[in-house]
Amino acid sequence: MIDVPEEIYGERQELLQERVDEYAEASGDHNPIHIDPQYAAGTTFRATIVHGMLAFGVLAEMLATHFGENWVRGSLLRVRFRAPIYVGTIIVPKGILKSDNTDTGARVVEYLVTCSDEQGNVFVEGRAKIDFSD
Repeated sequence: MIDVPEEIYGERQELLQERVDEYAEASGDHNPIHIDPQYAAGTTFRATIVHGMLAFGVLAEMLATHFGENWVRGSLLRVRFRAPIYVGTIIVPKGILKSDNTDTGARVVEYLVTCSDEQGNVFVEGRAKIDFSD
């Protein structure tokens, strides 16, 4: 039987400008709000912010680490972005088990997932469903 913990955690990590710049290069998203501190200082954000999809990827990485092949085989992750993540923020990806059922014959678990800082301020939240059927 597959272990389905009540809580899962991803790697606590500081999202530095270098990583944001690397993500911009890899994704092709060169919006200056992410990569140009001087430009960002003149916006309502006042500093560079992390790409939303980079935070999404951190949550997906947490799920892949915990559930491996079961995650990769067509599970679902839906999130909404509640607040910007400023470059230099230390983030903590987390999942809390919400359901574990076999009503359809296949085991499907659902987690409430969040990406927050060490003080508990939530930047990204959503739901992940992992299907354990063969």
